[in-house]
Amino acid sequence: MTKHSDSSAPGVAWDEYVLGYKDEVIHMTSHRSVAREGAFVMPLLRPGMSVLDAGCGPGSITMGFSQVVAPGIVTGIDADAEQIIRANILARQLDLSNTSFSVADIYQLPFDDQSFDAVFCHNVFMHIANPEAAMDELFRVCKPGGFIAVRDGLGSFDQLCQVSMNGVERPFSDFMRALSRFHGGIPDIGVHLKRVLYCSGFRDIRPSSYNEIYHEPNDLMMLRSWFQPVLAGTFGERAVATGLMTRGELDNVIAKMQQWPTDPTAISIISWIEYIAWKPRPGTP
Repeated sequence: MTKHSDSSAPGVAWDEYVLGYKDEVIHMTSHRSVAREGAFVMPLLRPGMSVLDAGCGPGSITMGFSQVVAPGIVTGIDADAEQIIRANILARQLDLSNTSFSVADIYQLPFDDQSFDAVFCHNVFMHIANPEAAMDELFRVCKPGGFIAVRDGLGSFDQLCQVSMNGVERPFSDFMRALSRFHGGIPDIGVHLKRVLYCSGFRDIRPSSYNEIYHEPNDLMMLRSWFQPVLAGTFGERAVATGLMTRGELDNVIAKMQQWPTDPTAISIISWIEYIAWKPRPGTP
């Protein structure tokens, strides 16, 4: 995954988000919520806390935190300026005066040491090339006695359709993992995050897992609505441009996706891991 500078935010460098930023992808991320993606951290949040949402996207989870910790301050950061603009507009519309969003580099956060009671990251580490460096920065800005909550991928498994990559047939989930790795992502980063958290200095690390199962027609239609714009957009274009698959093979897999909701054998399982870990207070191991 290469680094780039955002033209609308000079000097801000992030790893490249392999899914891209087309409207369909942003629409998908806009439907994330505290009730779903942030449920595992909600019992730990209290009014008056300061919270950083690193990799906030359009801010739908961030704004859920705002109501829980008010009058505490909630800050969302992301690599993409367009998503931050959308998040700020929505925050103003909802009159969330305790919430702010900005473009920032996860490797060089623009915050003082020990700035936040809680740090939250959803689906961030699978997209960055140097998770250790990013975690070191998140540790730095977390207050002693504060905590980090990380939710990321463990992997996906399916019986959806076979995908041809230069003539080699692969399950759809294997195909998506291969594409992610080719572009610098780490699709199974979740299983490695305990080590990353520990090496950065976090302790009392508590993992839990969560599975999403899609097998009913409506479920599979939803799943298709997530993956189809990704393959029809930047992700698929790169697969063809880099020679991972031909244009015909890409068109074929997009066509096969139309059959998912009517296939009585179709099923997909997406596994997540959720970590809570604390930054020790001075004098504690």
